[in-house]
Amino acid sequence: MEKSKSRKWSEKFFAFISSDGTPVFISRSAKTHETLFAKMEDADIFVRPNFADAAWDALKSGASEISIKEAVELAAAFSNHWAQNAGAFCVKKNQLSKSIPTGELLAKGYFFVAEPRIWFKEAEQKLCIGIAIDAQNKTAKLVAGPVLATRKNSNYFVTLTPGAEKGIDALGAEIKNRIMDLYRNKYAGFG
Repeated sequence: MEKSKSRKWSEKFFAFISSDGTPVFISRSAKTHETLFAKMEDADIFVRPNFADAAWDALKSGASEISIKEAVELAAAFSNHWAQNAGAFCVKKNQLSKSIPTGELLAKGYFFVAEPRIWFKEAEQKLCIGIAIDAQNKTAKLVAGPVLATRKNSNYFVTLTPGAEKGIDALGAEIKNRIMDLYRNKYAGFG
């Protein structure tokens, strides 16, 4: 009997490829915050909206300004408060600590953030969902992320912004139908 391969650490996270090719990893729970922190290097970049329960995004050091801005956009969209723009900040991993200056330890998934922080006051409040089509193999892959990255990495996409709430099933069906309508006639065999 063959043992199944263990998943790579990076497969535990939602991730996207920025418009210039940089992988961005997103952590949305205390457990994954800890894992992401442990896997990244001291010079790597962490991005987060200014809310206690917000997601952390991580990029490798040397990421471009556009990649960081796309990470900020997705961090804002993944926040439970995405309609309330409080801005976002980025820091290097070596500015994060599991203890506060008094020496007390923080709860799982929380970090003390040392200054200076680079602030982004106007984070875009958008999220894109798209389809990347491989017509030759007649396959399609779901792509999600910030607007520019999703536009570059998919054939068709829709953009979501804060607004009237719909049930998740109704929203999912509407997204699927809009994308299907866009490419149904061009790619026979899909849908």
